[in-house]
Amino acid sequence: MAPKNMKPLIDIAKEHGPKAGKFLYDHAGKIGPTFIAAQGIIEKLAENKKNKADGGKIHLRKERYDEFNKRIMRNLNDYNREELHAYKHEAMEFIEQIEMEMSKETKAKKPLHIKRRKNWEALLVQIDGKIKMKDYLEYLKIYNKDEYTSTYFEGFERNVKEFKKLVEKADSNEIINFLVSQTNMDPTIIRNEFL
Repeated sequence: MAPKNMKPLIDIAKEHGPKAGKFLYDHAGKIGPTFIAAQGIIEKLAENKKNKADGGKIHLRKERYDEFNKRIMRNLNDYNREELHAYKHEAMEFIEQIEMEMSKETKAKKPLHIKRRKNWEALLVQIDGKIKMKDYLEYLKIYNKDEYTSTYFEGFERNVKEFKKLVEKADSNEIINFLVSQTNMDPTIIRNEFL
């Protein structure tokens, strides 16, 4: 077996301990060719997928869903509010498209559309939750440090100005109401952390 093909097997042995290592050693003659064949199949599937994407045979929504799962959802912490809202609205738009397709097409495709809609709704919930949490944390930073300038809120300065005015007034009820409306956080949590 070639050295490059041994690394995954060695990793399995390291992860699962001596018993796995002994099994791999005892059955190396049978596992090696099987592993090489499986690796070839995986590479061929990846190549076919890339060819479909390059040839425009993959639906845009499917391509975007894959990108959301592989890149965007993993990096939600890195985006500012404007970018997160753009992703949120894109997901909402795709859900609307699926709803329209579902109403126009036959019942046979309904389960497929329902699955797609649920997938996009799951992404939307995560994005929306991240927006609310990051909003809350940024407002907390602004509240605790007067000279703090939030890069996260670029493009949404009106909300920040309104919040700073409320902080200057020092009216705790107005601050709590503002934060509840902006972040949907529990008022008791807000009261504990802000006042």
